[in-house]
Amino acid sequence: MAGNDFDAKDAEVAETIARTHKRELAACDQILGETLGHISPWKGRDISVAGPSRRSPDEIILMELVRTLASYGASVQLTRTGYAEQASMLNRSLFEGMLVAHWVHANGAEAEEQFRRAGRLNDYLWVERLENTGWFEEDDVPIEAIEVEQQELAALKLDFGKYGERLWTGHRSIRYLVADVEDMWDDPMAKQELHNYLRVAHHDNNQILHSTVSGLNRLKGPDEEDGIRLALGPSLRHVPQSLLGAYWNFAQLVTLIFDRFQLPDRSSFDLAMERREFDFYRFTAAEVEGVGRNDPCPCGSGEKFKRCHEEQVAEFRK
Repeated sequence: MAGNDFDAKDAEVAETIARTHKRELAACDQILGETLGHISPWKGRDISVAGPSRRSPDEIILMELVRTLASYGASVQLTRTGYAEQASMLNRSLFEGMLVAHWVHANGAEAEEQFRRAGRLNDYLWVERLENTGWFEEDDVPIEAIEVEQQELAALKLDFGKYGERLWTGHRSIRYLVADVEDMWDDPMAKQELHNYLRVAHHDNNQILHSTVSGLNRLKGPDEEDGIRLALGPSLRHVPQSLLGAYWNFAQLVTLIFDRFQLPDRSSFDLAMERREFDFYRFTAAEVEGVGRNDPCPCGSGEKFKRCHEEQVAEFRK
């Protein structure tokens, strides 16, 4: 395939996504814009700072927010250009970061200490790896990163894994972390939504992220007698799942930020989110059969179908 053919496919896929998923993309853009408007310049309460060599719960949560802002923006942009499965790899990170922020919010003193201890192990293991590879340059590493007593080292590895492979919160996996924070979702439906995301979306994102049978098989087209057909370049695969995953995770974190740091206008933010929920409704062909352009949209938004989801379901009517 020639380079110009790739360029044409890129443009065609991006145009199709922009047209058929314009409502979801607008929702993703709006929540990002409103969040940035509240944090830059900062409109919340004063931030508690722990001091040298430590990080307060406020600092940890805000670092998670900044990390999330970059990952969220990248996820939406990748999806916009036809790389939704790669975006879902970032959504896996968004889910973890959102959960960690909630755990820190609920366990401030423990989180501050765990963050410090996990940092100690990380520094030690990093220096050890550099030494083992011969890449170590002593002038580049603080000497305190090397000086960990064996008793302390054993305790650190017990909590965070021999190779520091566990979450710095000390949880063995995301499932344990979800179990630890689930009660922060007071509404039963919201709590069920959290667990559904873990069971379905997070599992699927892990399948895409790693070299799994499921992840690899997605690239295969219909069987052919004389060979194999593989998908190359941007596509329309996984777009709605990726946009909803990015939006949902980001929204969960931002509402926590509003509450913890007393950002103004939480009620107006919640109202905007409630309206945007309709944008992510996905139809089956049966649900839109017989719906006229001027009929109310079956999603329940109250808008006419032609102004709401008609473009999104156009493929059912070809």
